[in-house]
Amino acid sequence: LSKNMDSLFDLGYITFDECGEIITSSKLNVKVAQYLKQFKLDSVIYTAKRKEYMDYHRRNVFQA
Repeated sequence: LSKNMDSLFDLGYITFDECGEIITSSKLNVKVAQYLKQFKLDSVIYTAKRKEYMDYHRRNVFQA
């Protein structure tokens, strides 16, 4: 992730679903959220271990 995307992720404003599609927080500006929807994690790097962590991130960090 880029530095900006990484910050949004760390703060819980974005996360990724089980397919690597980005999920944006309702706390984000609508235009920013729409822009971010074009991004997806590459399946090559979205390993089982990362999917497991992403499940944790969605439940414990993400600000729906």
